Amino acid sequence: MIEATLIQLGWLGAEAILVSAALLLFYRLRARFGHAMLYVTLGALQYLQTVLATSSFSELFPGVHVSPGSAVLFSANLLVILLVYIREDLEEARRLIYSVVVANAFIGLISLAFGLHLSFSAPGDSAHAAGSLFSTARVLTIGTLVLYLDVILTIVLYEAISRVVRFTYVRIFATVACVLIFDTVLFTAGNFLGDPQFRALLISGIAGKVCAAVFGSAVMTAYLHGLEPHGGTLGTGTDTLSSLFKTLTYRQRFEQLREQLNRDGLTGVYNRAFFDEALAHQLALARRHGHPAALLMLDLDHFKQINDRDGHQAGDRALVAVARVLCDEVRESDLVCRYGGEEFAVICPHASLEQAHGIGDKLRRAVAAIDRDALELGQRLSATIGVAEYPRDADNHEDLIRRADRRLYRGKKLGRDRVVSGG
Repeated sequence: MIEATLIQLGWLGAEAILVSAALLLFYRLRARFGHAMLYVTLGALQYLQTVLATSSFSELFPGVHVSPGSAVLFSANLLVILLVYIREDLEEARRLIYSVVVANAFIGLISLAFGLHLSFSAPGDSAHAAGSLFSTARVLTIGTLVLYLDVILTIVLYEAISRVVRFTYVRIFATVACVLIFDTVLFTAGNFLGDPQFRALLISGIAGKVCAAVFGSAVMTAYLHGLEPHGGTLGTGTDTLSSLFKTLTYRQRFEQLREQLNRDGLTGVYNRAFFDEALAHQLALARRHGHPAALLMLDLDHFKQINDRDGHQAGDRALVAVARVLCDEVRESDLVCRYGGEEFAVICPHASLEQAHGIGDKLRRAVAAIDRDALELGQRLSATIGVAEYPRDADNHEDLIRRADRRLYRGKKLGRDRVVSGG
C-alpha cells in the first residue's frame, strides 16, 4: 500500500511539475507570441479538468481518492489567472477568464446539441454516447459557473489578504487554498450530492487541492521573485529583501504611486495638494455626521536664520526632523501635511477646539525637544501653532484655514513658541 501511494504521489507530482512548467513558459513567452497560446491552453485544460474531476480518481490512501484533473489542472489554472492579475491588470485577467468561460460554455452547448442529435438516432452505442454527452454538458455548465465565481473570489481575497499579510507565498497560498476549498464544495455538491460517496469525495477533493495549493503557491512565488522579480514593485530593483514582501497587483501599484504623488518629496508627509482635498473631505464628513473637526497650522520660528546661518541642508534636516516628531505625536486619525516652506498643517477629525489645543501643545513641546546638536543647528527649534475648529470658528475649509492662520500670526506677535486657539 505504501509503495502504491508513493507511486501515485510521484505521478501527481510529475504532472503538477509538467503542467506548471508549461503554463509558466507560455506566460513567459507572452512578449513574443502574445497571450493567445496561454489562453488556448487554459481553455483546453479547463475542459479536461472538468471532465476528469467526475470520472478519474487515484487512491492515495484508503478512502482518499484524488482526481488529477481537479487537483493538478484546476489548481494550476487558478494560479495562472491570479498571476495574470498580479503581473498585469484586472482588464487582462478579465479577458483571460472570459476566454476560458466562453470556450467552455460553447463546448458545453455543442456537447448538448450532439447529445440531442444522438438521442434520436438508433439505440445502442449512439444512446450511450448521447448520455455521455449530456453528462459532459451538465458537468461543464456547473464547472463554468463555479469557475467564474472562483475568479471573482480569488481577486477579492487576494486584495483583502494583501492588506494584512506581507509574505508573498502566504498571500498566494491563503488565497488559492480558500478558493479551492470553496470550489470543491460547490463542484462536488453540484455533481455528487446524494451520492453515497459524497462525503468521501468532498474530503478527498479538499485534501488534494490544498496539497496542490502548497506546491503551486511555492512555484508561483519562485517565478515572481526569480524570473520576473522587478515588475511587481515600484522600487529600484535593488532592495531584494523588500521585494520578497511587495508583490503588488496593478491596482495596488497604482494606489502606491498615487500615494507617493500625495507625499512631500523632502519630509514624506502629505503635500499641499493632498491637504486641500483632505480638509474639504473631512469637513464634509463632519457636516454630514454632526461632529467637530479641527485644524492646526504650525510654523517654525526664526527658520530663515537656520537657512542663512547653517545652510539649506541644515534647514532640510530640521524640516525632516519636525515632520517625524509630528507624525509620532499626533493621533492615528490625524493627517500631517506640509503646507509650504517651514509651515505644516495637521487635520484633526473628531476633535474639539479644546482637544486640538492639547494636541497642539503636545506638538509644540515635541518640536522644542528636538536635539539641535544632532542636526548640527546653531539654534533650538520652536514652533508657533494656530488652532481653529469646525463649525465653531468657520463653516468651510477656506475660512477655517484663514482663522487658524490668523491665530498663528497672533502667536508670533505674542512672542512665538506657543499655541493660540482663541481671539
